[in-house]
Amino acid sequence: MDFKLIFIAIGIAILFEGSFFFALSLIYRQREKKYLKFTNTFLFEVVPSFKEKSGIANYLLLFGIVISIFPYIYYVAYNVNTFAMTIAIISILMAFCLVCLPFISLNKLREHYYLALGGLVTLMALLIIEGYYCYRLYRLYLDNMQLVGMIVAFSLALFTLIAIFNPKLFDLKNTQNEAGEYVRKKFIFLSFVEWMLYPFSILALVPLLLVAM
Repeated sequence: MDFKLIFIAIGIAILFEGSFFFALSLIYRQREKKYLKFTNTFLFEVVPSFKEKSGIANYLLLFGIVISIFPYIYYVAYNVNTFAMTIAIISILMAFCLVCLPFISLNKLREHYYLALGGLVTLMALLIIEGYYCYRLYRLYLDNMQLVGMIVAFSLALFTLIAIFNPKLFDLKNTQNEAGEYVRKKFIFLSFVEWMLYPFSILALVPLLLVAM
């Protein structure tokens, strides 16, 4: 796979998604008169509707996601094999979850859970397959870049696995203050994980980048 193509895709995806999150922080600051906290605020609470004037910011996220999975699709066009087809299909499923997740509120709790878990599982599957691919290449060519790619892929997959099996992932209970009133917790694991899914989906390209070097 072309090293320059992957490098450019990572750069553009970071630019688009970084701009999206920056726009969200400005929108939230203007609307709520306070700073956005990724640790206890869900994406759907901040993302504007497409009908709103600020809804144009959503296209930054959509473009960023499309760009981040483009190398997987591109790889299939030039390498029709089991590995290429598998990572392409998984990346498309992951992109679907990441595109829909910010627009499904907790009013549809089951659907929201499925999308969040789907994003985590597909990301982990993608990283494991990439790690195994790097491992096979390393055994054949003994290239240090392939070894580093394997370590990066399996390390990211381990963090994803820990998130999936963390008992706090779906704990949305509020806490009580001294007055006995229920207040939102300062750290909601699910909301934090949902924010982290997007940069991690871009980092998933790093093992392929290292292999292509």
